[in-house]
Amino acid sequence: MCLKAAVDGKIDEHEAETLRALTVTDAFGTSKAALGLPPVSADLLHESGLCLNLCAYAHMAEDFATELLNHEDGTKLLEPVDEEEKWHPFTINADPDHITYVVKFIAAIISGIA
Repeated sequence: MCLKAAVDGKIDEHEAETLRALTVTDAFGTSKAALGLPPVSADLLHESGLCLNLCAYAHMAEDFATELLNHEDGTKLLEPVDEEEKWHPFTINADPDHITYVVKFIAAIISGIA
């Protein structure tokens, strides 16, 4: 789908909305439901983790691309890199959204195994 949308050299608004609606995790969940499998199963735990990680990476890439576009047009400039956090931004580990994601993921794994 992505290749088809980008063939003409640009992605119009309709194509962008279609691409935003498609996620690997949603397709994986739909396929599992069609097969009558539970949302979390021990047999597909690795595949579930892969889908979640791919989607998380895509969200981060999209956010970064948006930040770069905003920086380019002057809407919102990027913050300078703090030398102390240059190699690893330790504040990410304490971010409430990150902690919530980790707790939900661990709870999903535990509930699927139990």
